[in-house]
Amino acid sequence: PPWYRDSSVETLAFNIFAFTETEKQEKINRMIEYFCDSHNPDDIDVQAAAFNFVGLQPMDLTLDEVKYIEREVSRRWCHM
Repeated sequence: PPWYRDSSVETLAFNIFAFTETEKQEKINRMIEYFCDSHNPDDIDVQAAAFNFVGLQPMDLTLDEVKYIEREVSRRWCHM
């Protein structure tokens, strides 16, 4: 990151964080697709299967990420 020009340790830590967040966002996007392809994204079994499919646990998501998933699934279902 530009604000840590002289610290290789902080740069490495930031890069690990950025990679982890990118990987998490990819899992969230796959989860959204899973929900949109399902018969009912509100079904608890579908939700459990989606978490298992992408390799996340419910506690891995922030409240903002849950809201984002809900908005995206709702938006995509309305346009189907």
